[in-house]
Amino acid sequence: MDDQNKNLILAIALSSLVLLGWMYFFPPQEVPPAPEALATETAPTDGAVSTPSAVVAADVATSQPTEEASASDAPRVSIESNRLTGSISLQGGRIDDLALKDYRVTIDAPEIVQFLSPVGEQGAYYALYGWAPGSGLAAADVPGANTLWTA
Repeated sequence: MDDQNKNLILAIALSSLVLLGWMYFFPPQEVPPAPEALATETAPTDGAVSTPSAVVAADVATSQPTEEASASDAPRVSIESNRLTGSISLQGGRIDDLALKDYRVTIDAPEIVQFLSPVGEQGAYYALYGWAPGSGLAAADVPGANTLWTA
């Protein structure tokens, strides 16, 4: 073994010693549990019933059919530019009608590419966003999927 190999082995050994020593003297901080785990593990002490966020999300998911019926009748704001056409539903601020003017479905077809489809149509595809309630607020206190916006 020549000097270069000895130096390499010595460097690896010393580096490993430094890393192990660092982990021993400065251990990584413990990661707090996920909020979903806390919601299911904690029970209220005063006899009140707590509702985990997963249950609230399930309630929102089950209310979607009635939401679709009312969202299709909601007022809309049109979008018109050189390359895009469509509209935004004012119920929930949902961007759900968007077409790309520069692109065709096929080369020979005059039909332009429909990027997003409104709620209530077959194969509806839309962008929906919302706010999460902060401390001291309920889900009804922040805008949601059924909030009616104004232009």
